[in-house]
Amino acid sequence: MRDVEAGTPVGPDTLFPICSVTKSFTATGLALLVDEGKLEWDAPVREMLPEFRLRDPVASEQATLRDLLTHRTGLPRHDWVHMGGHLDNAGMLAALRHLEPSKPFRSTYQHQNLMCLVAGIVLERISGQRWEDFIRDRILLPLDMERATTSLEEMVERHSDYAAPNAVLDGVKRRIPVRPINTRPGGGICASITEMAAYMRFHLDPVAGGGSLRLSPGAAAALTSPQIYIGRSDFSEFRDRHYGFGFDVGHYRGARCLDHGGGWSGYNCDLRLLPDHGSGVMVLTNGNDPGCAPLTCGAMDHLLGVEPLPWLERLRGVRALFHDCGPQHRAARAEVRHRNTKPSHALADYANEYAHAAYDNLRITCEGEMLRWNGLGLDLPMAHRHYDVFEIAPEPAIWFENKTVQFASGVEGHIESLAIPLEPAVAPIIFRRLPEPEMAAHSFLEPLIGVYRIGNIAFRIGIDEAGRLTFTRNEAATERLLARHGSIFGFADSEFFRIEFRRNAAGEVDALLSHEPTGTYLAERDAAPR
Repeated sequence: MRDVEAGTPVGPDTLFPICSVTKSFTATGLALLVDEGKLEWDAPVREMLPEFRLRDPVASEQATLRDLLTHRTGLPRHDWVHMGGHLDNAGMLAALRHLEPSKPFRSTYQHQNLMCLVAGIVLERISGQRWEDFIRDRILLPLDMERATTSLEEMVERHSDYAAPNAVLDGVKRRIPVRPINTRPGGGICASITEMAAYMRFHLDPVAGGGSLRLSPGAAAALTSPQIYIGRSDFSEFRDRHYGFGFDVGHYRGARCLDHGGGWSGYNCDLRLLPDHGSGVMVLTNGNDPGCAPLTCGAMDHLLGVEPLPWLERLRGVRALFHDCGPQHRAARAEVRHRNTKPSHALADYANEYAHAAYDNLRITCEGEMLRWNGLGLDLPMAHRHYDVFEIAPEPAIWFENKTVQFASGVEGHIESLAIPLEPAVAPIIFRRLPEPEMAAHSFLEPLIGVYRIGNIAFRIGIDEAGRLTFTRNEAATERLLARHGSIFGFADSEFFRIEFRRNAAGEVDALLSHEPTGTYLAERDAAPR
C-alpha cells in the first residue's frame, strides 16, 4: 500500500526513495566525467575543492575521489551532522574539519554519507552544474526516468503517486511525516520500480549503455571492481564482501553479485544485480523495518535456478534479537541505573544553549520539574537517569533511541558542557555551554573596566575597538577575554585559566578572582583607575 491509512495500492509508477542506492548514481556521474577526461579517480580532492579539510591533516591533503567513494577516509558516519538538517552543503563541508575520525586513513571501510556529499560537490565543481541537474540531464533522462526526483521534497511537491512512509511505533504501524535527506548525493533520489528496472538494465551492461548513456570499459570496471574489503558475511552463501564505487561487490551462491541497500525514516530498499546472468532484483518498501533481504535473496535463488533457502526463517532470528527482545533490553538498561540519586544542581542551572563546531547549537530548557532537549531538529523531553545524566525521550522512526546526556561541571562548580553519544565509533560528542547573550553587551562589560592588583602585579581590564573585553598583566601583551558564563571569562589559548569578577553587597565590582592550575588568587580593584 502506498498509503496504508487511505488504503491506496502501490503501482508500477509509484515513487519511493531509493536512499543509499543513490550513491551508485553519483559514482556513475563521476565516471562520465572521468571518461571525458575532466577527472581522475586518484587526484587529491583539494585540487578540486581547496576548502576540503578533515581533522586528520594527512587525509585532508591526500584524500582522493577513490577514498571518498570507498568510505576509507577514517571518518565514521557522524550522521547527525546532516540528519538535523541545520546545515547546507557548504556548511557540512566546513563541518568536516571538526569531526573526530575513528580509524587511520585508508585502513578501513566505514559507510559514509558525508563523504559521498563531498563527491557530489566535486561533481558540481567540475561539471559546472548542480548535482541535481547533472544527475537528471546525464543519467535520469537518458534512461527515461522522467518521473524520478533528486530529493524527497521534490517527490512530495511534484507527485501525488508516492509511497507514504510508515514506522512501527510502540508495536503499531503508523504513517509518519516525510523527512528530507540532507546529503542528496548519498541518498536523495526517488524513483519507481519501473524506472529502477531501467537503471538496473543499464548497469548489467554499462558499456553497451542505455539511450545516450554509456560508460567506457575502464570506467565501468572501476565502479564494480573490489576497491576495499568490507568483511565476511554471517551467511556462507555470500562469502567475503568488498566495496566498489557505489556498489557492494561479492558473490551469492557462487554467482558474482553487485548490490546496495538503503534505509531512511519510514523507507527501506535493496538492489541486487547478477551481471553474469543478465538479471537482478530491486525491492522498494515504505516501512521502517529492514525486511527486504528475504525477498531479494529469494528472488535471486529463483533467478539462479537453485534450490531456495529459508531466508525468512534465517533472518527472522536476527530481527528477533533487536525487536522481539526489546522489553528485555529495556529492563536490563533500567537495572543498571543508580537509584536514589539526584542532580548536583537545580534543574534551572542546566538550562542554557550549548554549541559544537560541526553539530551546531542546541538548547536545554527547564519546564517546571523537567528538562527539555531542543537540538538536531528534535524537541523532546528529558528524564533524570542518575547523578548528572539524563535520558532523552526516544524517536525510533529516525533511530534516535537510548540517548543519554551527561552534564559536566568546571572546577568552580558551574555547568560547562554536555556530552551525548551521537556517533558510536568515537567518544561522546561534547557541546560547550555558550555564554549568556548579555555578556556581550557594553552595559555588562563597562562596569568591569579597571585595574586589579595582587602585590606588584596589575591586571588591566579594558574594552577594545570591537567592543570585546581585554586583559593585560603588567607590561605583557594584551589578550582578548572570552565570555564563559555568569561573571567568568576565559582565554582563547587555555582552558585552565579563568577570570571571575566579584561584586560586593552593593552590586559593585570590587575584585577579580584569577582561577589558575596552582590555585585561585584574589586581585582587588583600585579605587580609582590608573
